[in-house]
Amino acid sequence: MLASLIVEQKITVPHSKAQCFAAALSVINNAEGYVSIDSSELTGSIQAKRKFSGVGYGENISIIVSSAANGETQIYVSSSPKAPYMLWRSKSEKNVRFILSELDKALRELDVEPAQPAAEQQDNESSVENRLIQLNDLKDKGLITDDEYRRKKEDILKSI
Repeated sequence: MLASLIVEQKITVPHSKAQCFAAALSVINNAEGYVSIDSSELTGSIQAKRKFSGVGYGENISIIVSSAANGETQIYVSSSPKAPYMLWRSKSEKNVRFILSELDKALRELDVEPAQPAAEQQDNESSVENRLIQLNDLKDKGLITDDEYRRKKEDILKSI
């Protein structure tokens, strides 16, 4: 009976494992009513729970993020009720749909480029253009000052 209450879904996305793990953890930590219990970036696992509400006893949430072929990432989300004698499959389905929807939004908001094969990624990382883009992103996010930005930009341009 308990197995029929577990709802699970697996998706594959064109982003790195690190980006997906960070986005998934952010979704859980920022979504109302969800609490992260345990997480490990090394194993790509997040254990969370949906808090008790007036219409249920809460649910256990499991998210597994793992590398897939071609630089993509697989994300597995499952939800099961804490009280297995209760028929809360529809709540578990809503949890899975909500988490995947919010995860999709989070990845889009990051405006990240899809993961690339390792050799191609190394070439891109060393390019002057990418270094300048990364530097500009740091400035836009307020992580470096305008003076630091100008100095580092000069260094990068001198390296051409």
